[in-house]
Amino acid sequence: MNRNQSLALALGLIGVAAALAWRWHSASGPEMPLPPAADVPAESGHPVDPPPAGTPVAVARFDDAGPARPLAMPGPIEDLAARAGAGDALAACQLARELGECRSKKFLRDIATESDEYGSTPRCEVLLAQHRDKHFDWLRQAAHAGEPEAMLRYAQGEGFGMSGASFDYLRSPRFDTWRREAPAMLEALVKAGYPEALVTRMMANDPLMGGPLAGALPPDPVTDQAYADLFLLLQGDGRLRALAQARLRNQPDSVVREQARDLAMRWHQDYFKGHTYDFQAFEANGGFALMQAQGKTCSVAPGEATP
Repeated sequence: MNRNQSLALALGLIGVAAALAWRWHSASGPEMPLPPAADVPAESGHPVDPPPAGTPVAVARFDDAGPARPLAMPGPIEDLAARAGAGDALAACQLARELGECRSKKFLRDIATESDEYGSTPRCEVLLAQHRDKHFDWLRQAAHAGEPEAMLRYAQGEGFGMSGASFDYLRSPRFDTWRREAPAMLEALVKAGYPEALVTRMMANDPLMGGPLAGALPPDPVTDQAYADLFLLLQGDGRLRALAQARLRNQPDSVVREQARDLAMRWHQDYFKGHTYDFQAFEANGGFALMQAQGKTCSVAPGEATP
């Protein structure tokens, strides 16, 4: 087994443990014993619920061209932090993305000590040392401003750090806030026609791939399969297609298959206007390639060319 396979296996096993821990948490309450945190931010003291609970977030449709919005290269961290503190959603989104990438690299570096592939940078060191506790707040701020990229990152649970790195987030005071908001944000993105959001929703109830969402959404055989059917309607051949087909093969109930197929066909027209998309480059840009190409992202990574 090579190093990359070993890392993938380790992350998969940790992800299963996190999903099982969530189910235990749901049944047993917040007093369950948890293992030591691997990379858990300190609480920032920021308000957990600035918007009223249940406030819907409006998002522009994916296929709505709108005015072009050039994104500047990331500026000095403290300048961005000051702008985010003053309510600038783009600055908050940029910082959240960078911080998420820095936290993920740190986790991978910690479990792959023999490799220098996940080396740190001075910028990451500053973010991790001085601003890690603001990750959730920055991401949530940009998400509630209706930034699609931030909404999807927030719905995926990115504000808690890399999925599988730790499940101490289950007892964070932020967790209940996220649990109330994440499903609705993800649903809003799917209804607005965002292909990347569909992939996240399709995998949400998968214990290996769903991350924190794996226990946050009520399972439903028809709905869960309909998202896999919808994904097949949206794209051609590709690696992700095989994942969707595997989910379809695992459903033996012919009634469920028929209902799911009908639902997926309706969603394809209602949410995605019958469009299809090329998912071949889906994994580029951290899985936001289609959103970026449509001008719907709100952040750029250091070194990326300004659109």
